[in-house]
Amino acid sequence: MGGIVRKRIDELARGRFSCAEPMMAFSTDRVELQVLEGRTCQGEFEMKSENSLPLRGRVYSSNSRMECLTPQFEGESVRIKYEFHSEGLMEGDIQKGDFFIVLNQAEYNLSFVVTIVKLYADTSMGPVRNLKDFTALAQENWEEAKKIFYSSCFKNILGEKAGNKSLLYQGLSKGRPSDLNKGAGQEKFFHIQVTWPEYGRIFPGLSFKGAGGVYLRYQ
Repeated sequence: MGGIVRKRIDELARGRFSCAEPMMAFSTDRVELQVLEGRTCQGEFEMKSENSLPLRGRVYSSNSRMECLTPQFEGESVRIKYEFHSEGLMEGDIQKGDFFIVLNQAEYNLSFVVTIVKLYADTSMGPVRNLKDFTALAQENWEEAKKIFYSSCFKNILGEKAGNKSLLYQGLSKGRPSDLNKGAGQEKFFHIQVTWPEYGRIFPGLSFKGAGGVYLRYQ
């Protein structure tokens, strides 16, 4: 025993120091997010010490859109909160980067991938992303389709290049959902003839005839 102590004293005298380092593990291999256009999204990941030694350090992000809400940490188990800002990004845009963790003079990284999406209505038949989906829903469930028509999600169904179609929708959507019902105690159905080249479908809707190749009529 005396020899071991003497050896350790000699090592310290020569400037040789040794200390146990914490062994860290992440709760995930990669952070993957879907964020709505123009919105912020918060999340978190966890870091744990696998040998009961406390973790102490800082976290940085390589992407300015990914903000670290927990830039400093200490403890055997810590949660790192973050917030992603999608202002100015469009559907389909992808942002990548890394969280850099500086821990006890060592550096670790955790990658992240963020995909930008639009807000689409989630219905009994699945997400409604275009007029084809809306037509199918309206044929199966008119009441549900009517609610979507008056929701903020419907403009995303028209797409970015809607042009006159968007103006037409803005005019129609200023009405009230009750305007789609005719008569008391009796459910009425309407049909819309959409003659845009990519659709040409018939589905329940409002009574209106306007520009842009959209014809709405009672039936």
